Amino acid sequence: MRVSYTHDLHGGNLSLTLYRQDQQGVLLPVNVNGVVLNQLGELPLGYLQQVQEIYNSPAGCNAPLQTPFTAQQLYMTTPISGVQRVYQGAEVTGFLTLGNLVVEPYYNLTGAVANSTSYIFTNAYSITIPGQQLPNVPLQKAGLVLDYKAPHSMFEWLADAQHVSANNPNDLPAYTTYDAGVTAQLTRGTLTFAATNISNTYAGVFSSPANAVPYTTEGGYVIPNIARPLTPRTYSMTYSVKFGQGTVSQTATAFRARGPGGGGGGLRQAQGDNGQGPGDNGGVGRPGGGGGGFRSLFSPLPQTPPSDPFAVGANPQTCSAENVGKARQLSVELKAYQAQIEAARTAAGYPATMPAPALADATVTYHGLGTTYALAVTPKGSGMLRVVAGCMSLHIARADDVTQRKLYAASNPIFFVPQLSFMPAVGMYIVARQPQTGQEMFRVYKLPATPPKDPFELRASTSCTGAVRNLATPSMAELAKHFAANAATPSWTITAHPSKGGTWYELEPGDPTVIPALMLCGRIAATTEAELASRGFAGKPVPELNYAAPLGLYLMRPAPRPSPSP
Repeated sequence: MRVSYTHDLHGGNLSLTLYRQDQQGVLLPVNVNGVVLNQLGELPLGYLQQVQEIYNSPAGCNAPLQTPFTAQQLYMTTPISGVQRVYQGAEVTGFLTLGNLVVEPYYNLTGAVANSTSYIFTNAYSITIPGQQLPNVPLQKAGLVLDYKAPHSMFEWLADAQHVSANNPNDLPAYTTYDAGVTAQLTRGTLTFAATNISNTYAGVFSSPANAVPYTTEGGYVIPNIARPLTPRTYSMTYSVKFGQGTVSQTATAFRARGPGGGGGGLRQAQGDNGQGPGDNGGVGRPGGGGGGFRSLFSPLPQTPPSDPFAVGANPQTCSAENVGKARQLSVELKAYQAQIEAARTAAGYPATMPAPALADATVTYHGLGTTYALAVTPKGSGMLRVVAGCMSLHIARADDVTQRKLYAASNPIFFVPQLSFMPAVGMYIVARQPQTGQEMFRVYKLPATPPKDPFELRASTSCTGAVRNLATPSMAELAKHFAANAATPSWTITAHPSKGGTWYELEPGDPTVIPALMLCGRIAATTEAELASRGFAGKPVPELNYAAPLGLYLMRPAPRPSPSP
C-alpha cells in the first residue's frame, strides 16, 4: 500500500509518501552462527578443520598454529524460507525557490522487520532478531541540497548535507557528511571545483574494525564487526571545453549534490543553461527536468519517468567519438522495440510475451508485468557496457529501491556480470547485485606441496553450474591446451617470467569476468609474495591470475598497507 500527497507552494512543492508492504513466504538470507549449523548437522565432516587450516595459513589470517578456532567464530549467510517481512515508512521531499537560491530538503523513515519460527532464525546467536529492525537498514536518512546562481553571474554554487542513522550498510555509527562545489562558466569552457566529505567523516581506504558498530545477538552476545569507511575528503578541479563543428557554447557543469536518491559526487548540468534547477530528470518532483549535460555513469534513480530514456549524450569525457556511434545504433534499436511494445498495449495492460529483436551489440529479453514491463539488456562484452554507461543515462538501483519501487531485478547466477534493465518509470538501470544466498563464493586453496596432477581441472561445485560453468569451461580448456601443446590463446594474454624456482606465467584475460568464474569452478590457490619467494617464484597481485607448473593456478594477495591517518 502506498499513499502520496503533493502540495504546490509558491516557487516549489512538498511531497509526502506513506507506504507499507507485507511480504509472506520470503526467502531471506541471514547470518547464522556455526554453532547452530553444527547442532543441526549442516556442516560437512572435516569442514571446521579445513577452515582452521586456512585461518592459520599465510593465505588466510596467518594466525599462529596454537590459536584456537571453533564453530562459534563462524557466521555463514544462509537462506531461510517462509519468512514474513514488513517494510513501512514515510518519505518527505520537496524543493523551494528563494530568489536565486533553490533549496531541496528530504527525509526518509524506513522500518524493516522480519519474523520466523525457524530455529536458525530464533536462537541466542541470531543477529537478525524477530520483530526488530533488520541489520544494515538505517531507520532514518535526511539531507539538504542548496543551489545558488545569481543573475548574469558566471558562478553557480552548490552544497549538500546528508545524514544517515546507525545500523547503516557501512556498519558505522550515525554520520553526517558535507559536500560543496562551484562552477565558473568561462568564455571558453567551464571550470569546476568540488569538495566531498569536507569534514572527513569516518574516512578511510580499507575496511577495518575502526569505528565499527558491533552486532548484538538475540541472546545478548556482542559480535565484533568490520566497518567500511567512507571515501576520504576529496578535492577536485576540472576544466572542460567543447570544440568542433556545430558547437556553439560549452555547457556549464557543477558538482552533483546528493539528493534523496543517495549517490555521491559527480557533475551535472548547471541551472543557468536551460532554466532548470538542480537534479537529474527534473530533480525531486520538479517539472521540466532531464535533457543534456554531463551524464553520471551511475546516477540515482529518477523520481519521475524520463522523457527520453535512450537519449545519447556527446560529452567527450565519457563518450568517445568511437563509442557514440555504437550508442546511437543501440538507442535507435531500443526505441524501435519500445514503440513495438507500446503498439501492442491494450486496455488490460502490456502483453505477457514479445518476440526479441535482433540487436547489433546486445541482446534483449522482454518481461511483461501487467500494467508495466521490463527489458533485460545484455551488452556484448565489457566494452559495450562502457559504451552504454558513458554515452547514455544509466542509473543504479539499490536493494531497497527494487523493493519499494517494485523494479524488475534479473536472477543471474553470475552475480559479478552486470545486468542492465529498463522500465518506463525509471529508464535504464543496473541493480547493485549481491551474491546469491547460500551460494559458495570464491573458495581458494593453499599452495600445493606437490605439483597438481591437473591444474586446469574444473571441480564439482554447486556454484559452478549453468552460465558460470559455460564461462569457465572454454577459458580453462584454452589454458590447458596452451601449456600442453603451446596452442594459441585468443582469450588470454600470457607473459612468461623467469625465477629461481622456474618459469611462472602472468595470465591476463580478455574478459575480466572470467577470473571470478574460474575461482568458482577451478582450484586456485591464494598466496602471498613472501610465501611465493620461499618457493622460488613470484606473481602479479590480484586481479591478475598466475600459473607455474609446480604450483598450479594461483592469486597473489597484495601486501597490506597501513591505513592513512584521518
